Amino acid sequence: AFVGNILDSLEQAGLAENTLLVVTSDHGEEFGEHGFFGHGTSLYDATTRIPLIARLPKSEAHSVATPEGSTFDDPVSLVDLAPWILRLVDLDPDPRMAVVPPLGPDQENPPARSLLFLELDTHVSRMSAVLLDDIKLHVQIGKDGKPIEPERRSLFNLANDPQETKDVLASHGEEESLLRQRLGHLHQLGEAIVPRDDGEVDLSKVDPALLQQLKQLGYLDG
Repeated sequence: AFVGNILDSLEQAGLAENTLLVVTSDHGEEFGEHGFFGHGTSLYDATTRIPLIARLPKSEAHSVATPEGSTFDDPVSLVDLAPWILRLVDLDPDPRMAVVPPLGPDQENPPARSLLFLELDTHVSRMSAVLLDDIKLHVQIGKDGKPIEPERRSLFNLANDPQETKDVLASHGEEESLLRQRLGHLHQLGEAIVPRDDGEVDLSKVDPALLQQLKQLGYLDG
């Protein structure tokens, strides 16, 4: 109803056809589903799966793969919204924004990803998650930033278990290994570019194939 009121007001003001409207949130909330309340303590879908509603200007509506009034199921990351909005209003995204794979989305409009990373680093928790299609890996990171601790991982199939209550890690070793590798590459890159100990930038820690790909795409200087 609230979004509808905004749209009605835009129509009445004669601005609807030239206005981009985006409605989303920074996080969800847990209400005891996994023993937590609020947010900032886990990366379960209750706190990370949020709404995204977009109404494009009439001039841009044709550029989206999904027709007006339909829903889009592929995940979109909040980090991709700003560059997407800039492109929709004919502005170039900041060069520091990850706008193409492997760091950016797989498709441009809407900016969906098949591989989605989630990070939580607070005074309470430090954890990561990675989602590939319907398989989601949760990882608890050691406080010292050391590699992933095997006993603190869990794996869920969201297609069969959207509430993330049945850990299938023991029976899905191949998927877990792939996702852990992808997550490890992300952590290598992050630690190399922005060391947690305020040390020197050291790209030697980054997977060579990933490093070469990032250089070719212009994310890193040659």
